[in-house]
Amino acid sequence: MQPQVQLTPALQIGFSGHRVLSDEKLCRTAILKVLAEWKTKMPGGISGLSSLAAGGDLLFAEACFELGIPLRVLLPLPMTGFREDFDATTWGLVERALERVSSFEIVDGGTERPGCYYECGLETLHQCGLIIVLWNGRPARGPGGTGEMANQGKNLGIPTIWIHSETGEITQWNTDGSCPLDPELRLLNNLPDGEVKVGVTPKEQALAWFEKLDENANQVAPQFRKITAIPILCAGAGALLTTAAYSFKREASVLFGLSALLGLAATFVPGWLKGREKQEGWAKTRAAAEISRSFVALWNVPARYSVMDKSGVPELEGMLNALNHLKMLEGFRQLKDNSFQFKMEYLKERVHGQAAYFSRQTERAVRAMSRALAVIRYAVFFAIGGNLFMVVSQLLHLLPAGAWMIWLGLAIVLAFQIAAGAGALIVINDYARRQRRYLEMRRLILNYATQLEQAQTWASILRIVTLVEKTLLTEVLEWRALFRNQKFGK
Repeated sequence: MQPQVQLTPALQIGFSGHRVLSDEKLCRTAILKVLAEWKTKMPGGISGLSSLAAGGDLLFAEACFELGIPLRVLLPLPMTGFREDFDATTWGLVERALERVSSFEIVDGGTERPGCYYECGLETLHQCGLIIVLWNGRPARGPGGTGEMANQGKNLGIPTIWIHSETGEITQWNTDGSCPLDPELRLLNNLPDGEVKVGVTPKEQALAWFEKLDENANQVAPQFRKITAIPILCAGAGALLTTAAYSFKREASVLFGLSALLGLAATFVPGWLKGREKQEGWAKTRAAAEISRSFVALWNVPARYSVMDKSGVPELEGMLNALNHLKMLEGFRQLKDNSFQFKMEYLKERVHGQAAYFSRQTERAVRAMSRALAVIRYAVFFAIGGNLFMVVSQLLHLLPAGAWMIWLGLAIVLAFQIAAGAGALIVINDYARRQRRYLEMRRLILNYATQLEQAQTWASILRIVTLVEKTLLTEVLEWRALFRNQKFGK
């Protein structure tokens, strides 16, 4: 049955263009043509990204509005400074456009005006998956000019569509015009839904997506842990059978044979059961789930999610693009004035909830370590005591020799094997490291909670919650090491 909880592949189309155009009608027609083609190729997954400078940027914005494509705006300067670059009529167009965009953000480009425009152009290149440049083909007149952005996009390998601003001719670089393929998102989309229901609103869809990934990660984790334990158990049982073969001479050939089979099982069964693949699958799915959890936690922040992006986890770029697109559909600015409400909900549900989780996990690690150490201690005591008893009995002839000594010898070997197996499982599960890590994570989170309680503005709140999310996603970097430079799909 085809999974229903899926993310629609998303593409953010950036734009850079001249302020003064010799033929606006020609340029408008070409922009509309390109956007309409891509909207047809990726229905429901297209968004725009640009500044609102005079000329090409405003044409691009109007084209997005006409085609029903959501638009994000990056401003090179604060509103008062940006206003100085427009006459009264054009500024009226900008203000009306700002009322219709999904969000707008100010890019910090320093204090020099040319540098601000340059940084805004670079940020557009960094965030988009494809860029349209409305360019006359001549060199840029200064930093951040359209010619410079066109060449940077081409040289950086960014799919680029060049619309010649004087002839209307359309040229493509780094793309053949087909939709970008994302095997990672396709693989995650194809994971089973389980009991998760499809969401209706964008936020409900994002939450259902997280729950689906979390459920799948939880199901895979026990499988690869059991597979990891197979060599330990087989090796221990093989050693026991080998010992028994020397004691039970008549069955020696059978016992040696079984011991050999267990040795083969210890070597080859993990491979047959695809233990490595299951471990990598769990790592990928768990990383995707934790980033999705972080995304949902910051849903009500009036900004694009940027705690973890393609520079941190390039394998999940498609998923992050799709989730950000969902958030854009709901609108970033609707909760702009509810910073106090967000802060209190975030403290309760995310910060204190995670602190309680780390406390529980610390207790679980301590209990598991205590149980494992108790097994080792009692098994070793029994084995040592049994050995001493046998030695003393033989020296002092306290008890007659018999079959009981064979069984006691086997029990002693078994006790040593149990102790060794329990020790190996401690190493595999790394309880001590878990305990230290959970305690440190809880300390950091509670420290950030104190800071967050004192924060009064969106800027300070966003700074602290970003630190919280990066702290909580620390493990993602560890999990990512298991599949670095590997693609999810084949």
